[in-house]
Amino acid sequence: MGKKKAKLISKMALKEPREPMFKVLESKEKLFETVMNAIGDLVSIQDLNMRIAYQNKALKEVMGDHYGEHCYKIYERRDYICEGCPMQQSFKTGQIAKALRTGITKEGVARRYELITVPLKDKQGKIVAGIEVVRNVTKREQDLQEMDRIAKMLVRRDFELIETKEKRETELQELKRVKTELEIQRGILEVKVEARTKELRNLTQSLNEQVKQKIKELQKKVETLEKMNRLMVGRELRMVELKKEIK
Repeated sequence: MGKKKAKLISKMALKEPREPMFKVLESKEKLFETVMNAIGDLVSIQDLNMRIAYQNKALKEVMGDHYGEHCYKIYERRDYICEGCPMQQSFKTGQIAKALRTGITKEGVARRYELITVPLKDKQGKIVAGIEVVRNVTKREQDLQEMDRIAKMLVRRDFELIETKEKRETELQELKRVKTELEIQRGILEVKVEARTKELRNLTQSLNEQVKQKIKELQKKVETLEKMNRLMVGRELRMVELKKEIK
């Protein structure tokens, strides 16, 4: 059903005025050139000897016009085929290949590029050349590097925060231990102070009682001495009177 619908649409399209379209399609080379120049990526064709057979406008603007020259000499400033060349891989496998490479612009600026290579085959299926589509990924890689740097920085900060947290928890545990120890020491000291206070209170009470007892004893001795003193004074007075009587 889908194929029939597609054929019907094609027939309807052919009934429309086609002169402008035919003018565009008059030259396959012109069409090819138009399409290649409309592509924002850098496009080139290399033969089996790695010589540049075609460059689109975007590639010429970046690398310069180097038709017939070896691609490795122009793009990477080498004297030999690049190690890990995706074009060589496409020539060997007949498949699409990809790679990330560093290329040198005509101004001598190094940039990072993503390369996609596709083998070109003749009617017999033999590989005769290859198309290389190149995309500037310098900004993308810089962004990825920046993201990687930020991610590593965040991981490092996470580790620092974890270490700080563990350190603070250790310090807190130590403070709790010291606090507990001080509370124990305080409790012991309070018990000792209370015992000593009680001991001093008892000692003071005992001393007060002893002082009171000594005062009582002294009062008795004073009273005894006063009595003896009165007796002695009375005796001396009688002696004086006797002496007077004798005279």
